Amino acid sequence: MASEPSGVSVWSPKIRDEALARKFLSLGGEGYVAISIQDGLAGQITPVDPDDETLNLAIWFFDPLSSPTPTNPYGNQVLAVTQDSLTREDVGKYYFNIGPDLTSSRGLITAIWTYSVNGTPFQFTDHLQILDPMPLYDTLSSDEKGI
Repeated sequence: MASEPSGVSVWSPKIRDEALARKFLSLGGEGYVAISIQDGLAGQITPVDPDDETLNLAIWFFDPLSSPTPTNPYGNQVLAVTQDSLTREDVGKYYFNIGPDLTSSRGLITAIWTYSVNGTPFQFTDHLQILDPMPLYDTLSSDEKGI
């Protein structure tokens, strides 16, 4: 039986650039990716919306067991999402639902958010891993999952 590699290492010197932990999704399950955009210095941070029409999300998929080595370390881009297709929850808070169409195979999903605030471009990378069905894990709330 093949051993599934853990994939790309997930670390970041700055939380504003990359998630510190990988989220897990069940095969065929549902989840979401989200971003909270903030501006300011420590102690004076406020949520802000990105500049008009600059918020985009690219979803990449890589199956380390069956895919050949990709030219991009994130695999193949499977979805490009514009700001119009994202859900705005509050000022600076956006999310996108990940459904069974994106979780039908085991592998790694990389979500790359790009946006600008006051003309300055930013990028945030989030990582998800699709594993065999996890019925107990799937019954937990987002708070109980700890991410």
